[in-house]
Amino acid sequence: GEAGATVALLTASLSRDPAVWKRYRGGTAGRLWVRRGLSGEFERVLSEVRGTFASPMLVGGRLVFLSDHEGVGNLYSCELDGTGLRRHTDHDVFYARHATTDGTRIVYQNAGDIYLLDDLDGSSRKLDVTLGSPPRGRQPYQVNPGWRLHDLAVGVTGQASAVEVQGTVHWLTHRDGPARQLSTGLAAGRPRLLGTDRVVWVFDDGERQGLEIGPAGGGETRRIAVGRLGEVGDLAVAPDASTIAVAARDGRLLLVDVASGEVFELSRANGEISGLTWSPDSAWLAWSHPEATPLRRIRLVRLADRVVTDVTDGRFVDVSPAFAGKYLAFLSRRGFDPVYDAHSFDMSFPFGYRPYLVPLAAATPSPFAPSAEGRPLTDAEDEKDGDPPLTVDLDGIASRVVQVPVPEGRYSALSAVKDGIVWLREPLAGELGEDRDKVGGEAPRPALDRFDLVKRKCEEIVDKLDWYAVSGDGTHLVVSDKGTLTVRPVTGKNGEDVTVDLSRIRVTADPVALWRHAYTEMGRRVRADFWVEDLAEVEWEAVLDEYRPLVERLATQDDFADLLWEVMGELGTSHSYVYAAPWGHRVSEPVGLLGADLSRDEEGHWRIDRVLPGESSDVHARSPLAVP
Repeated sequence: GEAGATVALLTASLSRDPAVWKRYRGGTAGRLWVRRGLSGEFERVLSEVRGTFASPMLVGGRLVFLSDHEGVGNLYSCELDGTGLRRHTDHDVFYARHATTDGTRIVYQNAGDIYLLDDLDGSSRKLDVTLGSPPRGRQPYQVNPGWRLHDLAVGVTGQASAVEVQGTVHWLTHRDGPARQLSTGLAAGRPRLLGTDRVVWVFDDGERQGLEIGPAGGGETRRIAVGRLGEVGDLAVAPDASTIAVAARDGRLLLVDVASGEVFELSRANGEISGLTWSPDSAWLAWSHPEATPLRRIRLVRLADRVVTDVTDGRFVDVSPAFAGKYLAFLSRRGFDPVYDAHSFDMSFPFGYRPYLVPLAAATPSPFAPSAEGRPLTDAEDEKDGDPPLTVDLDGIASRVVQVPVPEGRYSALSAVKDGIVWLREPLAGELGEDRDKVGGEAPRPALDRFDLVKRKCEEIVDKLDWYAVSGDGTHLVVSDKGTLTVRPVTGKNGEDVTVDLSRIRVTADPVALWRHAYTEMGRRVRADFWVEDLAEVEWEAVLDEYRPLVERLATQDDFADLLWEVMGELGTSHSYVYAAPWGHRVSEPVGLLGADLSRDEEGHWRIDRVLPGESSDVHARSPLAVP
């Protein structure tokens, strides 16, 4: 209002655009307040209106705002005491959003169009806006394969890998040679080796998923199990290439016969099954099975008769199973050695994880038990050609769990390698980043440890990395470090590393085509995962069709995210969100302030009136002008 005498205020415990929380009527909805006069108090208005408010403005002596109390977001106004409620727009499908004013006119957007209301007695009109050049965000661009490498499967000898980059699958030799694109379409991923000369991956056409198989060198492909897998979470291929195990996101564990394409449901869980791993002879499959959150147990199935056996009892968090010679290895969070808090009289369990082994045969002793005959320098069985049949005694297997003698830690992603096992060792670091060596320094990253089951010795073989993969024969690792791939032997010996040239992978991304596909995929995933089967009686297909034309008008990734927010809002479920992809464009750092009150003197010079003090207990709260 004039000279600040009248003020309109919107308060809410959660401030959200009504278009993304459509028709919300809960306790965190906003409240409108008006203060008239410099000495007056704020008074709440329109408390009887059940809706979500946004964009309060003062125009022509009236309070103007957006509200969806009549079902769709429109522009309304009332007297400053809350009487005389009037509606000024009549949008019946898409919400009016982001309204602002110059004190007389009001501008807002609706479904990507800009509307202008010249005064409160008129009608809004759509403005014709013509851009001088095509939006840059719609232009095709070359993908940086290091940034968009999402998955990888290493070949048997470690000479090449099948890699997923921006929804495409490629066969890439690690040293020299061309990259060959194996997949077609916009969404392919989770590549796995199928034998020695074929690759299988998950394809997604927007409406359904399935498996696609093709030769590693490129050529004609074959699709199987189309539309029968649901949403694929993970898959693992039997070493004999006859069967593919698929963990669906709906909790099903499926077996797919490669020759016939038939699908068999092996198990079902209340949560997503993870850690699929096959025995070298393809006779056994192990996995981590979810129980009551967050507990998980290790399970094992014999493929010959499909008998499922519990390897662990489900009292702990057991993950990452792997067949390591005569043992089944896994990680378990079953350590309860508390650590005292430094500031308060309390305790916590910051570590908890250790690797464990289960001797598969009842006659196989613990590799860590005393031996009267001594231990061989090498494992005699490992020197034989081929993999001997695995002996597994199911009776009493849960009682044969043996702890690997390493310190308790924060371990993840265990895998079997030749003569041992490897895992990621996560650092224990502060959540605020204040424990780093300098302000804004790099966050601590995982290291890779290897435990030699012959020498019974643990050593760190990679000091910093993001993730890793193991070759089929267990002799080589492919290590990913900030978008750089390095191939190295599992022994960790220096001088034998090979850096993979990812620039040989050429992918041109078409943003508009990707948005179309992602929009369809989003609709499918919401339909599959919504918390009630009838989607709260929302005609979901009609909603998708209603908003679909807006995909063709998008100009940036932010536009696409905003569209998804609006579409999800139609479900009337407040706890549904849209998050930016972790591999998206990097967000610029915020600009800091000097921490001082400044003013101009009579001569126009800037003067420092006060320097704000820093806080020595918070490395981010330093005062640049107050430091010694």
